[in-house]
Amino acid sequence: MQELIWFLLGVAVCSILVRLTLLVHKVYLLSHFKYYAFQLIYYSYQQLVFSTVSKYLLLENSDMDKEEIKVMKNEDSAFILEWKRDVVKGLKEQLPTYLQPALKYDSWDGVLDQLADGYMEAIDKNFQKELEKIEKTNK
Repeated sequence: MQELIWFLLGVAVCSILVRLTLLVHKVYLLSHFKYYAFQLIYYSYQQLVFSTVSKYLLLENSDMDKEEIKVMKNEDSAFILEWKRDVVKGLKEQLPTYLQPALKYDSWDGVLDQLADGYMEAIDKNFQKELEKIEKTNK
């Protein structure tokens, strides 16, 4: 009888250790995945802002009314703010509840704060290369 109790106790301890190990492994993978997701989202944001600014440079050089351009700028900035809010909310809600504490942000600035400087520099370098390519083709 005593062997059965020790066996069941061993099974319980082993089960707890396996579940803890799996949870730690999931959080570890999530931490690496979130940086790649944040990089992609930040790069998409830069492209969105770049295309918006390019649009307004073209519109200002055309004969379009300045008031219409202001209205469009206000609509686009509202869209970008809503996009940021939806991205942050969507990232957080798509995770299972037991993994959500691994993402420690509540706003767009929190997402950017979690990106390490190295990631930001890599994104900015790629963005600068893209800008240089566009400038060369437009000359």
